[in-house]
Formats: sequence, structure tokens, C-alpha cells
Amino acid sequence: MDNRKKRRILLTVVISCLAFLLSAAQPVVKTIVDKDEILIGQQFTVKVQADFSGDDYYIKWISIPDSIQHFELVEKSKIDSVFTHQKLSGLSQTFALTSFDSGKWIFPSFNINFSPVKDDTTLNIFTDSLPIMVSYSVADTTSTLKDIKVIREVEVFNPLWYWV
Repeated sequence: MDNRKKRRILLTVVISCLAFLLSAAQPVVKTIVDKDEILIGQQFTVKVQADFSGDDYYIKWISIPDSIQHFELVEKSKIDSVFTHQKLSGLSQTFALTSFDSGKWIFPSFNINFSPVKDDTTLNIFTDSLPIMVSYSVADTTSTLKDIKVIREVEVFNPLWYWV
């Protein structure tokens, strides 16, 4: 190998390592939903996790209102702190929601604001928007034929004796 090829390989390795270190320092936001199909009034949970270095960032956490279009907030947990080696390394919070509108709706994304301690550039990272299917009833997956039920006579009740 000549010197030019060696320099290119070394430069590529150095740039790759620097890119990895810079990307590892960036905050990461994850959004996890337990169900993407619910019945009307049934609850589902959304968990939001943010992994970041507490020494490098101040954070403005999300605030989900009680009512969002097509969704109602039932309950929200306290914000949970994650510590690694005695240092803040992340936050997480769980939200319980429900919907009373049938259809396929998109649970919106929310902004988490990361302000670096040493820099003026703030990072606005959004949670994922989540599709949620809300239906009236569960579809019958057995595909079996069912008999027609017999007509039953309705008992007539006269409330006159009740009042006498």
C-alpha cells in the first residue's frame, strides 16, 4: 500500500470514530404504545423515554393536555428519573389514554426541548405520532355459522297493581 491509501484509511477511521462519539452524545427519544387497536372506551398506555446526559442538557419535558382531538387522558404517572453511575441519564413517563370516537386516529407527537448547558443551540426532538384504531366491537374471527334464534314471547307487565 502506498502512503495515500494508508492516509485515506486512517482518515476514514478517525472520522467514523468522531461521528460515533458525536452521535452517542445526542439525546434519544423513544415512544412505546402497548396497543394500536382498542375498543371504544378501552384504555391504552403510551410510554415516553428520553435518554440523554444530565450533565450536558437541561430538559423541558412534554405536557399532554387532558383532552386531545379524539383522545382523553385518563392518568399520567410521575416523571421517572434514570440514573447511571450517580448521574442523570434519562427520564420516562407513562400516559393512560382512551378514545370514544371510532375510526383510525393519529395520536399526535409532542416536543421535548433539550437545552445544552454549554451551547446556545436548543434541540427540539419530537415523540413519535402513533396510529390508533378505535372500533365498536371485536370482529368474529371464528367464521362459523350460527343458528337463528327462536322468537320468544315477551311478558306483559301491568303496573296498576303496583300502585294499588
